[in-house]
Amino acid sequence: MILKVKYLLRLLSDFIIVTFLLALSLNISKIWGPIKKHGFVCGDTSLIYPLHRDTVTYVWLYGIGLGIPVVMIVALALVENFVLNSRPSKNLLRSWLMIHVSLLPFLFGFAAERLLKEIGKFAVGRLRPYFFAVCQPVLADGTSCEWEENQGKYIEHYSCQGAANADNISHLINYAMRTSFPSGHASLTVYAMTFVVFYLQRFGRSLRLYRACFGLFVPFLQFAAVLWAWFVAISRVTDYKHHASDVLAGSLLGLGVGIAVCRHVHGHLKGGRAFLEAINMPKKSPVVRRNESVQEQEPQQQQQQQPQQQQQQRQQQEHREPVAESVASTYVTPSTSLSEVPSYITEVQVQP
Repeated sequence: MILKVKYLLRLLSDFIIVTFLLALSLNISKIWGPIKKHGFVCGDTSLIYPLHRDTVTYVWLYGIGLGIPVVMIVALALVENFVLNSRPSKNLLRSWLMIHVSLLPFLFGFAAERLLKEIGKFAVGRLRPYFFAVCQPVLADGTSCEWEENQGKYIEHYSCQGAANADNISHLINYAMRTSFPSGHASLTVYAMTFVVFYLQRFGRSLRLYRACFGLFVPFLQFAAVLWAWFVAISRVTDYKHHASDVLAGSLLGLGVGIAVCRHVHGHLKGGRAFLEAINMPKKSPVVRRNESVQEQEPQQQQQQQPQQQQQQRQQQEHREPVAESVASTYVTPSTSLSEVPSYITEVQVQP
């Protein structure tokens, strides 16, 4: 009962940590303040692209980036525990813990990735490629970048009159067009797919432990995850939502967080052990477990000492034989009878 309470307390603490990080990322504007405002150069060819709709909408982004890993964690954990394992656990708490040890680390990584991404957006404030199309800036003297004398000038003070045909123009001007770096689509997708690849790799090792083989099925799923991440990253450039460097930075951010979560936070992904071994709840006191470990080590120590003892006996035997022969040679001659030989010499010769 005490062990179950400890695990429930651990579950509660993990949930609080994840919720705290998510709350920080969702309220970064209140904590950080306004987005950093940058100027621009009239005629900058990297900011003159049209405004397009997203190829990968937010529904697809979060549906695949969050839905697929969560469903995979739950499904494969149940398969491993109740299908592959010859003795499936009947303990509902342990079944839930099998999901907990993978699901909450994934959500922790998602919250950390989102917080880092939002900090980057607010701190850098890079203009998106569709800046001119959405803002249609008016300079402080009432002119615009269309005037020939303003070409090539760096403009710091301006206002946006806004495109009349753009939907949700206030959101685009006040937030979206200044948050190009890093790419949120790329960072979330690469993080989620990195986790999927590592998770499937661990599951493939578990399949081999259970003598189950699915051929190229697991590598195919891993390739599909990488392909989806690549498609999302390319779409952000072709949709003119981000600069190529923004997508690269977002991808590196997602990859870094994904590897850190899989290799450190979700440490058991490094091994091929089954979930039941990874979350095996101790049922013995530390003293009993320590005594058992000592008892297990004693036979090994004895086995290691036996060759040394045998070698010492052989060395002693090899040392005795020359000594006995040299002593006997001083007293024994071909004409000497056995009765004439001192008793201690015969004892040395016959001594094992």
